[in-house]
Amino acid sequence: MTLTSTHRKPRLTAVGTVAVAALALVACSSDNGANDSAEAATSAVTIDDAEQIDDAEPVDTAEAGTSGTAAEPVETDPVETEPVETTPAVAESDADTGDDQTLDGVLTDVVADAQGGRAFFDGTVDEVSDLDDLVADAWGDGDLGLHRGHAQVENVLEAFLGIDHDGMHDLMDQGLNLAATAEALDKDPAALVETLTYSYIPFVEQGVDNGVISSDELDVWVDLIRTEFDDRVYWDGVSAS
Repeated sequence: MTLTSTHRKPRLTAVGTVAVAALALVACSSDNGANDSAEAATSAVTIDDAEQIDDAEPVDTAEAGTSGTAAEPVETDPVETEPVETTPAVAESDADTGDDQTLDGVLTDVVADAQGGRAFFDGTVDEVSDLDDLVADAWGDGDLGLHRGHAQVENVLEAFLGIDHDGMHDLMDQGLNLAATAEALDKDPAALVETLTYSYIPFVEQGVDNGVISSDELDVWVDLIRTEFDDRVYWDGVSAS
């Protein structure tokens, strides 16, 4: 006896095969259509967004308060400043009083003897070397003590200090130079310098009268003499002599 199984594997007929193929094609077309629709939608959104961006008005970052854009430099006119002139400070000698300053106690009418002792000056200005001798005599001689000698200007010192020659030596022997001697007698050392300078001016004027120097040079020689008398009055006994 032959047994036949009732559970057979189904077979597709030609018609069934075609039907299945048709169904598969429809399904594939549906999937492709869906993909194309999605891509089209995405493309549309992208294009619309781009158009909106292109059409949008530019935003002024300065007004919006952003710092994304560098600010343009502001042109300003240069400010011109005038140079400030400065005047250097100049130290002046104590005796550099000049004609426009008045010192109490200055004697202007006493003329020095300008002779005696170790004087270089011969008493008359008839050549330039005589003026040089006056300048040298104004400085005096350091070998003669703190007063650097008295002979050529003794009459001037007596008139100004109010003491005689012996009194000058007494004070000098106590270690007082001419400035300290004047102060001990309540006199102004600067006024002493000017008094001594005035006592030599007639000799410089003699040089002008004799044609040795011009009138314009008179003040130059007077200043040289004043400088030497200043050094002499304040001499400390050890500075260069």
